[in-house]
Amino acid sequence: MKPDEVIAGDGTRVPLSWFDAGTPERVLVFMPALGIQAKMYHRMCQALADQGCTVCLMEQRGHGDSEVTINRDTRFGVADFVDHDIPAILDRVENRLAGLPVILGGHSLGGHLATIYAGIQPPRIAAVLHITCGFPYYRDFPAIQAFFIRMLCLAVSVSDSILGYFPGHKIGFGGRESIQLMQDWRGWATTGRFDFDGRRNVIDSVAEFTGHVLSISVAKDDFSCAAAVERSLAPFSQATVRKVTLGTDTQGEYLGHFRWARGPSGIVRCITSWLEQNVAGGDLQPGNP
Repeated sequence: MKPDEVIAGDGTRVPLSWFDAGTPERVLVFMPALGIQAKMYHRMCQALADQGCTVCLMEQRGHGDSEVTINRDTRFGVADFVDHDIPAILDRVENRLAGLPVILGGHSLGGHLATIYAGIQPPRIAAVLHITCGFPYYRDFPAIQAFFIRMLCLAVSVSDSILGYFPGHKIGFGGRESIQLMQDWRGWATTGRFDFDGRRNVIDSVAEFTGHVLSISVAKDDFSCAAAVERSLAPFSQATVRKVTLGTDTQGEYLGHFRWARGPSGIVRCITSWLEQNVAGGDLQPGNP
């Protein structure tokens, strides 16, 4: 693993970790879930590199090695990731590994960011990867999970009024988060739409993406369900989408929304097989006509 960093469009330093394949045929840019430090994905990234896919792992603002401190003056959200962080990372990737197909992917929130960016700049992306990526619209979930999501939405509003940031590290959902990011999440959870920060119908352009999409679900995931996965994939109306659910026979004992990362062998086998079949170096066209 080699540390690196880029300066995002708004001047924020974004830490990166490179996991280099010996002779890479493709490169995966991977983004964490809400509140998760990049180091949680090191095992998966190294295993993918061992299989010939170089991985560029992004550290999320406010976590891990990020210089961003979360307080009431911190106001970044989804727009900052897709307008500033991701473009800067892709510039670095394209400068370093010109000509290789780029897969943009992520875990949970990271997968949603990949979806949105695939609509903003489809020519830059060959394929999209989702891992346990269910859209958080509360009406798609069973009653108990829906109630939990609605309580989280209430907590976001209360936190905005009292603290100016979201204390996810105390609530047990995400970490200490920017209130703008959580307001964006709350909008998704209450409306079922990908709109954020005053932007409407931003997801419509994802229909222009015609590349490949892999969505991996894992058994015992309390933060997703079949309907939530379907909603997360619905924007890819012209893409070639593959959905896979891993259980004990394919992922072993490491199941659930986060625990899979402790033993990601099943995830790695699934991604590697999909890449070999659909994202061979030089064979895949960019994700638009």
